[in-house]
Amino acid sequence: GWGVLIALVGMPMLRWSMGSVNIFLTNSSARIMLGVVGVLCAVAELVQGDLDAEKSSEDDAPRACAAGCCRPTCEWSGWPSAISSGLMGGSAVSVFLAYMSSLEQPGRSAYSDPTYLAALETLGALCVGIFALAAVWCMTPWWLDTCQAALMIGLIPLVGCALQGTAGVELEVWGSVSGSGWQAHCGLLLLTMVFPFMLALFSKELALLAQSRALGRSFFVLGLVLVGSYAANLAVLLGDRAPLGGELMRGRQWLHTLGLGLSWCVGLWAAPNGASRPSVHDLWYLSRHSGPPKREYMLGAVTWLGVLLSVFLMGAVPMRTVRAGVQLPVGQDVLIIAGFNVQQGFNLRGFSNVDCVTRLLAVADADLVGLSESNGAHAVMGSSDPVLAYASRLGMESFLGTPSALPSSGQAILSRVPFRGTSASTLEASTACATCSSRAHVWSKATVKWQGALVQFHVVHTESLEDASSIKYVAEQLREHFSNGPLILVGSFGTPINASRPRDSVLAELVTGTGLKEVFGALDADVELPLAPTEFVSGRHNDYIFYRDLQLVGKYIDSRTQCSDHMLTVASFRVVKE
Repeated sequence: GWGVLIALVGMPMLRWSMGSVNIFLTNSSARIMLGVVGVLCAVAELVQGDLDAEKSSEDDAPRACAAGCCRPTCEWSGWPSAISSGLMGGSAVSVFLAYMSSLEQPGRSAYSDPTYLAALETLGALCVGIFALAAVWCMTPWWLDTCQAALMIGLIPLVGCALQGTAGVELEVWGSVSGSGWQAHCGLLLLTMVFPFMLALFSKELALLAQSRALGRSFFVLGLVLVGSYAANLAVLLGDRAPLGGELMRGRQWLHTLGLGLSWCVGLWAAPNGASRPSVHDLWYLSRHSGPPKREYMLGAVTWLGVLLSVFLMGAVPMRTVRAGVQLPVGQDVLIIAGFNVQQGFNLRGFSNVDCVTRLLAVADADLVGLSESNGAHAVMGSSDPVLAYASRLGMESFLGTPSALPSSGQAILSRVPFRGTSASTLEASTACATCSSRAHVWSKATVKWQGALVQFHVVHTESLEDASSIKYVAEQLREHFSNGPLILVGSFGTPINASRPRDSVLAELVTGTGLKEVFGALDADVELPLAPTEFVSGRHNDYIFYRDLQLVGKYIDSRTQCSDHMLTVASFRVVKE
């Protein structure tokens, strides 16, 4: 148990130091090592069980058989407790993966641009919970077996999950974003603080199930809850395209989180030791007439936790703070722009592309980067945030665009030049596209100062051009609100449908009355076909860079390195001197 709590603190610290990258998900050697350790632990447990069985006397064998191994396979007496503990474990693991396996995720979920050290608030809440649990286990371990403990540890997670239904951020077109703002952030901090106690109660239930030989049933139910949670997450993202519950769940991440909180409460209170737990007074009286509480490993575990915190606060935090400074371009008058659809941080084989993307952007020496589909699927990836990882390794500022509580594909901006302003809005939902998901499509905007001129940098993405409303909306907004001054628009769009050239599609709206030009000439009337591909799988030209009031210096499409299903597009510009 103490080992689990130490790992619970150490792993998020390691991920924060490495830029929110889970090394056990991204590094092949680490995955192999973790798998080998897991197999060795399982083998050791089996060997130990065989040794214990051999040491048991022959007289005890009939009694043991009657008690457990020779019971009818269709016995149902252990299923109620197994279902209860499975609900507890499945909801706890799902909440942990979605919100607490990364120190940045609670802040990122509630805010589009949280303070740099907001992760320390998460760490503080986690440490408060762990040291409170240590104090309880040291002084009054019987408290965890009381009905008051079940009531408190059952209600606090439910309150934290319910607060994800509050909204503190408003986005144009979309409206209020549920799960954003200070109330939702406080709810996630509550979840983080009580999570060690959730693990403690869950482990107690598992210990009882192990004695009654019903542990496997519990893990079976836990697996079903995880599958259900994954299906609910798909329903939130895909809407009507999801296999189940799309109409109810589409865009409602808070409803999924609330369901996890209810699942935890039902599992805890329906357990055999849930509603019928003794009161504090009864167990306090019994503790007065029993031996002193066991404190094995207490001092060593607390010492290790203290050492971890000291090393983190005095070593990792100052080092990352110094490393986080933006590396400003020196002695150059060319602004290098890159556009990249990073496919939520995955390469074509389904593995993390953090190393590949950062290496490619470093070679391009980009000053401004527009990232399409940059919002990591944190419920599946264990809160791995690819944008934070890219920015940390490249020494660049990052703007996520929207809180990650918003179910969106994500359009992020990386910059070596300090931001003078950032904002984001969403596009109108597609009504004509039958194959599009219900995820919000974000339009992220930033302003930087380069060679004395304010340059606007926009990133936008749509899934398909079957519905022209989104592109027309962007064009109208450009004409009305962004009609003057240098501007760069990085876009990832679908291939034109029923049109031989992009100029014959709705994309022509972006160069009509906006003053914009396309870097690769894809919207020119005399463009040669076929266009150079920007996507590996389909071979289509789906990625564009538009510019205005700037001098185009160079351009290229990197078709050699497969970091994503899309190719990196790069262009360089000079400010036009009047």
